[in-house]
Amino acid sequence: MGDRVHLYRGTIIEVGAGGNVIIGADTHIQASCNLKGFLGSLIIGHNVQIAPHCGFSPYEHNFEDRSATIQSQGIRSAGDIVLEDDVWLGLGVKVLEGVHIGKGAVIGAGAVVTKDIPAYAIAVGMPAHVIRMRGEA
Repeated sequence: MGDRVHLYRGTIIEVGAGGNVIIGADTHIQASCNLKGFLGSLIIGHNVQIAPHCGFSPYEHNFEDRSATIQSQGIRSAGDIVLEDDVWLGLGVKVLEGVHIGKGAVIGAGAVVTKDIPAYAIAVGMPAHVIRMRGEA
């Protein structure tokens, strides 16, 4: 955890199965967020702003075998979640395994990010999609 990181009430950090959670300096993570590092890692850059109720999951459950319970099938990961520096996530954003969010990107409230978002993009929706780039009219 970097210098001057702010973690607000109710934020949960869970780490296991070879994963990590890394948080860069001057990052603010608001209340009731869930940060996971299992199989894959969650890597958050510097000066990142994360609104309340955001969640990050660098893994998913296996579920293809219908003769076995989902719980018994274990978990898998498509890779780390990376938020580069100066990213802003709005209220309730969910970021899934293997996603890379580029520097300076803004993700709108309630978005579910399933694919990479380029630097300085503004993305919204379920699944999240780019609606424009910062600085464009």
